[in-house]
Amino acid sequence: LGVRVGAVPLHGAVDALESLRHAAVLGLEPLYMPCSGLKCGDIVYRSTLDPVLRLEERAVNPYSIALGVGVAAYLFSTPGILPGFLDYYFLAPLFSLFRKKVRASDISLGRTIGTGGFGRVYRATLENGGGTATTDIVVKKAYEYGEAEAWMNERLERVCPNRVPKFMDAFEGPAEKKNQRPPLWLVWQFEGEGTLADAIQERNFPENLEEPFFGESLSGRSLEESRRRGLVIRRVLKEVLDAISDIHATGIVHRDVKPQNILLPSSKSKTSKLKFIDFGAAADLRIGINYLPKEFLLDPRYAPPEKYIMSTSTPKAPPTPVAAALSPVLWTLNRPDRFDMYSVGILLVQMCFPSLRRDNQLIAFNRQLEKLDYDILKWRDVIASKGSSFREGIDILDMDGGRGWDLLRLLINGTPSKRISASAAALHPFVSNNGLGVVPVLLEQVGDMFPEDIQRQSEWLADKMAKEANLGLTEAKVEDIRLRNKSRSVREREMQQLFDPKSSRTVAWWQGRGRRREAEAESASKVLKRRKETNLKDNKKSKMMMMKKKQQKQKQKGQQERSQRLFNAWQWKAQKTVSSLTKKGGIPFASLFEGLLQRGSTG
Repeated sequence: LGVRVGAVPLHGAVDALESLRHAAVLGLEPLYMPCSGLKCGDIVYRSTLDPVLRLEERAVNPYSIALGVGVAAYLFSTPGILPGFLDYYFLAPLFSLFRKKVRASDISLGRTIGTGGFGRVYRATLENGGGTATTDIVVKKAYEYGEAEAWMNERLERVCPNRVPKFMDAFEGPAEKKNQRPPLWLVWQFEGEGTLADAIQERNFPENLEEPFFGESLSGRSLEESRRRGLVIRRVLKEVLDAISDIHATGIVHRDVKPQNILLPSSKSKTSKLKFIDFGAAADLRIGINYLPKEFLLDPRYAPPEKYIMSTSTPKAPPTPVAAALSPVLWTLNRPDRFDMYSVGILLVQMCFPSLRRDNQLIAFNRQLEKLDYDILKWRDVIASKGSSFREGIDILDMDGGRGWDLLRLLINGTPSKRISASAAALHPFVSNNGLGVVPVLLEQVGDMFPEDIQRQSEWLADKMAKEANLGLTEAKVEDIRLRNKSRSVREREMQQLFDPKSSRTVAWWQGRGRRREAEAESASKVLKRRKETNLKDNKKSKMMMMKKKQQKQKQKGQQERSQRLFNAWQWKAQKTVSSLTKKGGIPFASLFEGLLQRGSTG
């Protein structure tokens, strides 16, 4: 290339590298014939051109930069393709490797703290080893949909552990009835029993949450009653929205947001004042876990008017790579996270209006709202003329120019695409003191400028996937089948399909998880067996060594005893001989010999 390679002085290193860069560009330049390469010009003419045109210098290509930025934005956009890839293939196996495996024999079940249609929750203790130290835990026996809840808790434990109780393990427990699949045992660390529903049902709500959320009572401040209650409700709502925003960022939609599923931890946490529980109805839209919704899982008091988180034309979740690649597109077009936002709006209404904290009144409110086409402002006009039973909630929502009603208008809406997201709602002026809180709300409404075009794009993409993927029944067809056939066999076929690994990705994941755990247990048992064999060999060797040492000691002891007996016998005979000779007087040195014998015996 015309550049001398060797030891270069320090002050000339930069010049050498620059010369090497120019030479490398020329060296990589394609070879042309003189006329085609120089456009029938000469070297003098070429030297007058711009270095970029001569291909001697490469300029920064703005199109390449824009393409790279676009690809990076797509990979990291909600629900996140690249983070999901790292979580699925790297973090999940790593966490599974180091997670402590829990067995049913290690758990002592206590009293029941909750029951439902699909499981029972117990307070329990876990033996940590040695039979002395124990840990307070919560055990849920899930008779249905436990696989999905285990998946969601394991994922959230990895990516946002401050938003859910600490999940420890899940396994199949012992069978309780014949001809029935054993329940799944899900184990969490105990963090308290109180929920937001328990706090709301108390007469002194929301004053009972002042110390947990503010660290002190607000009675010492000179605040109006409505202002004081509004501060607590806004703080609780802010915590709820922040938690849901973090959960949605992972691609998970809860689909059962209600006060009963919001835990108020007993331990004081600096990061989160509340945590979400009960993810049995949740769906992971990043890869399609528990995608097909079951409407009988939803609570009619808090569920939105639509039954599905995706378009009714969207088929069942495609294969994992395809689902992950298309997840940002489907998330942007269908906005499945808005399903939970309607439930948050109902929660806000229930916190503000004491009369709606009873189930029958809340059901009546939903019926009335449906008649008003889900227009919360029309409902305000209806209750404004009534008595003082609604005055407390109206005063809270009317504060600061009616910011509460504005947020409710964006949360409770019959059209999912017109609802606000959790991240934008957390910055709304009603719950945020940030002066720019209105900006995210305006940005959320930019996408509604062309709602018909967006809807057509969503339906086109869903129809294209349905035709090309051939993935079976759509959600709309499943709903039609249920409406036409009300028999009990429909539910049985649904349950059979739910627990069929060929049609249920959740169950397939659970079975794969079980196989991995069995393989890990088998490898661990092999290692333990090898250790036992090695220990047995070592013990056998040590026993043989001890026996040899014992035999040597016994042999030495026997030799010493024999030598002592011989010496004693010789000493006795010598003494008898000396005594006989002394009596006869035949040997003059007998006294000397006797002294030697005595000296030898004492020595």
